[in-house]
Amino acid sequence: MNNSSGILLMDKPIGPSSNQVVSMVKKRIDCKVGHTGTLDPLASGLLVLLTGESTRISQHLILADKKYETTIILGIETDTLDSEGKIITRNPVPDIQINQLDQQLEQLRGEITQTPPMYSALKHKGVPLYKLAREGKNIQRKPRQINIYSLEIINYEAPALKLKVHCSKGTYIRQLASDLGRILKTGAHVKALRRTSCGNFNLEQAVTIEELKEMNKTTFLSKLLNPVSGLKDLKGITVNRKQALEIFHGRKFRLDKNLFLSKQLVYLIDYNQNLLGFANYADGVFYPKKLFITNVKNYINKN
Repeated sequence: MNNSSGILLMDKPIGPSSNQVVSMVKKRIDCKVGHTGTLDPLASGLLVLLTGESTRISQHLILADKKYETTIILGIETDTLDSEGKIITRNPVPDIQINQLDQQLEQLRGEITQTPPMYSALKHKGVPLYKLAREGKNIQRKPRQINIYSLEIINYEAPALKLKVHCSKGTYIRQLASDLGRILKTGAHVKALRRTSCGNFNLEQAVTIEELKEMNKTTFLSKLLNPVSGLKDLKGITVNRKQALEIFHGRKFRLDKNLFLSKQLVYLIDYNQNLLGFANYADGVFYPKKLFITNVKNYINKN
Protein backbone atom coordinates (compact mmCIF):
# COMPACT_ATOMS: atom_id res chain seq x y z
CA MET A 1 0.00 0.00 0.00
CA ASN A 2 1.23 3.47 -0.89
CA ASN A 3 2.14 4.86 2.56
CA SER A 4 0.03 7.99 2.04
CA SER A 5 -2.98 6.07 0.79
CA GLY A 6 -5.46 4.54 3.22
CA ILE A 7 -8.49 4.88 5.45
CA LEU A 8 -8.41 7.16 8.48
CA LEU A 9 -11.11 6.83 11.12
CA MET A 10 -11.80 10.07 12.99
CA ASP A 11 -13.92 10.66 16.09
CA LYS A 12 -15.49 13.98 15.13
CA PRO A 13 -16.48 16.17 18.09
CA ILE A 14 -19.56 18.37 18.28
CA GLY A 15 -18.88 21.74 16.66
CA PRO A 16 -16.72 21.46 13.55
CA SER A 17 -18.20 20.44 10.23
CA SER A 18 -17.02 17.29 8.43
CA ASN A 19 -15.21 19.49 5.88
CA GLN A 20 -13.36 21.29 8.67
CA VAL A 21 -12.14 17.93 9.98
CA VAL A 22 -10.99 17.04 6.46
CA SER A 23 -9.03 20.32 6.36
CA MET A 24 -7.36 19.47 9.69
CA VAL A 25 -6.24 16.13 8.27
CA LYS A 26 -4.92 17.73 5.07
CA LYS A 27 -2.54 19.78 7.19
CA ARG A 28 -0.96 16.54 8.45
CA ILE A 29 -0.45 14.92 5.06
CA ASP A 30 0.36 16.32 1.63
CA CYS A 31 -2.21 14.49 -0.47
CA LYS A 32 -5.88 14.38 -1.36
CA VAL A 33 -8.33 13.70 1.51
CA GLY A 34 -12.03 12.94 1.22
CA HIS A 35 -14.89 11.66 3.37
CA THR A 36 -17.50 8.94 2.83
CA GLY A 37 -20.49 10.65 4.38
CA THR A 38 -20.83 13.83 6.44
CA LEU A 39 -21.93 14.46 9.99
CA ASP A 40 -23.76 17.66 10.97
CA PRO A 41 -21.82 20.07 13.23
CA LEU A 42 -24.29 19.10 15.99
CA ALA A 43 -23.37 15.42 15.59
CA SER A 44 -20.26 13.61 16.79
CA GLY A 45 -18.71 10.24 16.20
CA LEU A 46 -17.22 8.14 13.45
CA LEU A 47 -16.11 9.94 10.31
CA VAL A 48 -14.48 7.69 7.69
CA LEU A 49 -11.85 9.57 5.69
CA LEU A 50 -9.85 8.44 2.66
CA THR A 51 -6.37 9.65 1.75
CA GLY A 52 -4.37 9.56 -1.47
CA GLU A 53 -5.45 7.06 -4.11
CA SER A 54 -7.84 5.49 -1.61
CA THR A 55 -10.30 8.31 -2.32
CA ARG A 56 -11.18 6.24 -5.38
CA ILE A 57 -12.99 3.62 -3.29
CA SER A 58 -15.40 6.14 -1.72
CA GLN A 59 -18.39 4.84 -3.69
CA HIS A 60 -18.06 1.47 -1.97
CA LEU A 61 -17.91 2.92 1.56
CA ILE A 62 -20.79 5.35 1.05
CA LEU A 63 -23.06 2.31 0.67
CA ALA A 64 -22.26 1.00 4.16
CA ASP A 65 -24.90 0.74 6.87
CA LYS A 66 -24.44 2.84 10.01
CA LYS A 67 -25.15 2.80 13.73
CA TYR A 68 -26.05 5.79 15.91
CA GLU A 69 -26.97 6.72 19.44
CA THR A 70 -29.36 9.64 19.59
CA THR A 71 -31.30 11.62 22.17
CA ILE A 72 -34.71 12.81 20.99
CA ILE A 73 -36.77 15.43 22.81
CA LEU A 74 -40.51 14.83 22.58
CA GLY A 75 -43.00 17.70 22.66
CA ILE A 76 -40.90 20.27 20.79
CA GLU A 77 -40.62 20.54 17.02
CA THR A 78 -38.02 22.76 15.31
CA ASP A 79 -37.60 23.90 11.71
CA THR A 80 -34.24 22.07 11.36
CA LEU A 81 -35.48 18.99 13.26
CA ASP A 82 -32.62 19.42 15.75
CA SER A 83 -31.83 21.60 18.77
CA GLU A 84 -30.10 24.26 16.67
CA GLY A 85 -33.32 25.19 14.91
CA LYS A 86 -36.15 27.57 15.64
CA ILE A 87 -38.99 26.14 17.73
CA ILE A 88 -42.13 25.71 15.63
CA THR A 89 -44.51 23.99 18.04
CA ARG A 90 -44.71 22.89 21.66
CA ASN A 91 -47.01 20.06 22.68
CA PRO A 92 -47.70 18.25 25.96
CA VAL A 93 -46.05 14.84 26.30
CA PRO A 94 -48.51 12.24 27.58
CA ASP A 95 -47.60 9.78 30.31
CA ILE A 96 -46.30 6.86 28.28
CA GLN A 97 -44.46 3.75 29.41
CA ILE A 98 -41.35 2.35 27.74
CA ASN A 99 -43.18 -0.73 26.48
CA GLN A 100 -45.82 1.52 24.89
CA LEU A 101 -43.10 3.63 23.28
CA ASP A 102 -41.46 0.49 21.93
CA GLN A 103 -44.74 -0.54 20.34
CA GLN A 104 -44.96 2.82 18.56
CA LEU A 105 -41.36 2.49 17.37
CA GLU A 106 -42.37 -0.68 15.54
CA GLN A 107 -43.84 1.56 12.84
CA LEU A 108 -40.33 2.85 12.10
CA ARG A 109 -38.54 -0.51 11.99
CA GLY A 110 -37.70 -2.50 8.87
CA GLU A 111 -38.09 -1.24 5.32
CA ILE A 112 -39.81 2.12 5.43
CA THR A 113 -40.23 5.20 3.26
CA GLN A 114 -38.56 8.40 4.41
CA THR A 115 -38.72 11.89 2.91
CA PRO A 116 -35.37 13.71 3.27
CA PRO A 117 -35.61 16.90 5.37
CA MET A 118 -35.28 20.35 3.86
CA TYR A 119 -32.28 20.98 6.09
CA SER A 120 -30.04 18.50 4.28
CA ALA A 121 -27.13 18.57 1.84
CA LEU A 122 -29.23 17.12 -0.99
CA LYS A 123 -29.27 19.45 -3.96
CA HIS A 124 -32.09 20.96 -6.01
CA LYS A 125 -30.87 22.32 -9.36
CA GLY A 126 -27.35 22.42 -7.95
CA VAL A 127 -28.26 24.24 -4.73
CA PRO A 128 -28.16 22.44 -1.34
CA LEU A 129 -31.61 22.16 0.18
CA TYR A 130 -30.48 23.69 3.48
CA LYS A 131 -29.59 26.92 1.68
CA LEU A 132 -33.05 27.06 0.12
CA ALA A 133 -34.60 26.29 3.52
CA ARG A 134 -32.76 29.26 5.05
CA GLU A 135 -34.40 31.42 2.36
CA GLY A 136 -37.80 30.18 3.50
CA LYS A 137 -38.30 27.94 0.48
CA ASN A 138 -39.83 24.47 0.70
CA ILE A 139 -38.95 22.18 -2.21
CA GLN A 140 -40.84 18.97 -2.85
CA ARG A 141 -38.59 16.02 -2.06
CA LYS A 142 -38.92 12.51 -3.40
CA PRO A 143 -39.44 9.85 -0.69
CA ARG A 144 -36.83 7.10 -0.58
CA GLN A 145 -36.73 3.55 0.67
CA ILE A 146 -34.49 2.97 3.71
CA ASN A 147 -34.06 0.12 6.15
CA ILE A 148 -34.06 0.48 9.93
CA TYR A 149 -32.44 -2.81 10.89
CA SER A 150 -32.90 -2.19 14.60
CA LEU A 151 -34.29 0.59 16.80
CA GLU A 152 -33.75 0.09 20.53
CA ILE A 153 -34.63 2.21 23.54
CA ILE A 154 -31.61 2.88 25.75
CA ASN A 155 -33.39 5.12 28.23
CA TYR A 156 -36.52 7.25 28.59
CA GLU A 157 -36.96 10.08 31.05
CA ALA A 158 -39.70 12.30 29.65
CA PRO A 159 -39.31 14.20 27.47
CA ALA A 160 -35.87 12.77 26.57
CA LEU A 161 -35.77 9.47 24.69
CA LYS A 162 -32.39 7.88 24.02
CA LEU A 163 -32.25 5.39 21.15
CA LYS A 164 -29.76 3.09 19.46
CA VAL A 165 -30.27 2.97 15.68
CA HIS A 166 -28.86 0.59 13.06
CA CYS A 167 -29.83 1.81 9.60
CA SER A 168 -29.09 1.69 5.89
CA LYS A 169 -27.38 4.41 3.89
CA GLY A 170 -29.43 7.50 3.19
CA THR A 171 -31.21 7.49 6.56
CA TYR A 172 -31.74 10.85 8.26
CA ILE A 173 -31.95 10.44 12.02
CA ARG A 174 -33.46 13.93 12.35
CA GLN A 175 -36.28 12.89 10.05
CA LEU A 176 -36.68 9.64 12.00
CA ALA A 177 -37.17 11.73 15.15
CA SER A 178 -39.67 13.96 13.38
CA ASP A 179 -41.61 10.93 12.15
CA LEU A 180 -41.72 9.56 15.68
CA GLY A 181 -43.07 12.90 16.91
CA ARG A 182 -45.77 12.68 14.26
CA ILE A 183 -46.70 9.12 15.33
CA LEU A 184 -46.90 10.16 19.00
CA LYS A 185 -48.66 13.44 18.08
CA THR A 186 -46.17 15.35 20.21
CA GLY A 187 -43.62 16.60 17.73
CA ALA A 188 -39.95 15.84 18.36
CA HIS A 189 -36.41 16.90 17.51
CA VAL A 190 -32.88 15.57 17.88
CA LYS A 191 -30.91 16.94 20.81
CA ALA A 192 -27.80 14.77 20.44
CA LEU A 193 -26.47 12.39 17.80
CA ARG A 194 -23.38 10.19 17.77
CA ARG A 195 -22.35 7.80 14.99
CA THR A 196 -20.82 4.69 16.52
CA SER A 197 -20.07 2.59 13.45
CA CYS A 198 -19.96 2.62 9.66
CA GLY A 199 -19.91 -0.74 7.92
CA ASN A 200 -17.28 -2.84 9.68
CA PHE A 201 -15.55 0.20 11.24
CA ASN A 202 -16.28 1.43 14.75
CA LEU A 203 -15.32 4.23 17.15
CA GLU A 204 -12.81 2.09 19.04
CA GLN A 205 -10.52 2.38 16.00
CA ALA A 206 -10.93 6.16 15.63
CA VAL A 207 -8.51 9.01 16.26
CA THR A 208 -9.63 12.10 18.16
CA ILE A 209 -8.88 15.68 17.09
CA GLU A 210 -6.59 16.06 20.11
CA GLU A 211 -4.62 12.94 19.11
CA LEU A 212 -4.41 14.17 15.52
CA LYS A 213 -2.84 17.45 16.62
CA GLU A 214 -0.12 15.62 18.57
CA MET A 215 0.87 13.30 15.71
CA ASN A 216 3.97 13.61 13.59
CA LYS A 217 3.81 12.36 10.01
CA THR A 218 5.17 8.90 10.85
CA THR A 219 2.59 8.37 13.60
CA PHE A 220 -0.14 9.67 11.33
CA LEU A 221 0.74 7.27 8.53
CA SER A 222 0.75 4.37 11.00
CA LYS A 223 -2.92 5.09 11.72
CA LEU A 224 -3.98 4.61 8.11
CA LEU A 225 -5.87 1.39 7.49
CA ASN A 226 -5.43 -0.67 4.34
CA PRO A 227 -8.17 0.39 1.86
CA VAL A 228 -8.93 -3.30 1.37
CA SER A 229 -10.48 -3.25 4.86
CA GLY A 230 -13.27 -1.10 3.44
CA LEU A 231 -14.17 -3.56 0.68
CA LYS A 232 -15.68 -6.38 2.74
CA ASP A 233 -18.74 -6.59 0.48
CA LEU A 234 -16.61 -7.42 -2.57
CA LYS A 235 -14.59 -10.50 -3.41
CA GLY A 236 -10.83 -10.11 -3.64
CA ILE A 237 -8.49 -11.78 -6.15
CA THR A 238 -4.74 -12.12 -5.58
CA VAL A 239 -2.82 -11.71 -8.84
CA ASN A 240 0.77 -12.64 -9.73
CA ARG A 241 3.36 -10.47 -11.46
CA LYS A 242 2.42 -11.69 -14.96
CA GLN A 243 -1.21 -10.79 -14.34
CA ALA A 244 -0.13 -7.46 -12.83
CA LEU A 245 1.65 -6.68 -16.10
CA GLU A 246 -1.54 -7.42 -18.00
CA ILE A 247 -3.44 -5.16 -15.58
CA PHE A 248 -0.90 -2.36 -16.03
CA HIS A 249 -1.49 -2.40 -19.78
CA GLY A 250 -5.25 -2.57 -19.32
CA ARG A 251 -5.53 -6.05 -20.75
CA LYS A 252 -7.96 -8.72 -19.61
CA PHE A 253 -6.72 -11.92 -17.97
CA ARG A 254 -8.12 -15.32 -16.99
CA LEU A 255 -8.27 -17.45 -13.86
CA ASP A 256 -10.18 -20.61 -12.97
CA LYS A 257 -13.48 -20.50 -14.88
CA ASN A 258 -15.25 -22.09 -11.93
CA LEU A 259 -14.09 -19.43 -9.49
CA PHE A 260 -17.31 -17.43 -9.71
CA LEU A 261 -20.83 -18.27 -10.73
CA SER A 262 -22.02 -14.90 -11.96
CA LYS A 263 -20.90 -11.54 -13.29
CA GLN A 264 -19.56 -9.23 -10.60
CA LEU A 265 -17.07 -6.58 -9.61
CA VAL A 266 -13.97 -7.79 -7.71
CA TYR A 267 -10.93 -6.06 -6.27
CA LEU A 268 -7.39 -7.04 -7.18
CA ILE A 269 -4.53 -7.31 -4.67
CA ASP A 270 -0.92 -8.48 -4.60
CA TYR A 271 0.48 -11.03 -2.16
CA ASN A 272 1.01 -8.30 0.47
CA GLN A 273 -2.64 -7.20 0.37
CA ASN A 274 -1.87 -4.00 -1.53
CA LEU A 275 -4.86 -2.85 -3.56
CA LEU A 276 -4.07 -2.83 -7.29
CA GLY A 277 -7.49 -1.90 -8.58
CA PHE A 278 -10.80 -3.43 -9.62
CA ALA A 279 -12.03 -5.69 -12.39
CA ASN A 280 -15.33 -6.78 -13.86
CA TYR A 281 -15.59 -10.56 -14.00
CA ALA A 282 -17.59 -12.50 -16.59
CA ASP A 283 -17.26 -16.04 -17.95
CA GLY A 284 -13.80 -16.69 -16.50
CA VAL A 285 -12.34 -13.39 -17.71
CA PHE A 286 -11.34 -10.34 -15.64
CA TYR A 287 -11.57 -6.90 -17.23
CA PRO A 288 -9.43 -4.41 -15.23
CA LYS A 289 -10.79 -0.97 -14.33
CA LYS A 290 -9.95 1.86 -11.92
CA LEU A 291 -6.31 0.89 -11.31
CA PHE A 292 -4.03 2.02 -8.46
CA ILE A 293 -1.10 2.65 -10.78
CA THR A 294 1.46 3.35 -8.03
CA ASN A 295 0.78 0.01 -6.35
CA VAL A 296 0.76 -1.86 -9.66
CA LYS A 297 4.13 -0.38 -10.64
CA ASN A 298 5.64 -1.18 -7.24
CA TYR A 299 4.45 -4.78 -7.48
CA ILE A 300 5.87 -5.24 -10.97
CA ASN A 301 9.23 -3.64 -10.09
CA LYS A 302 9.70 -5.67 -6.90
CA ASN A 303 9.20 -9.02 -8.63
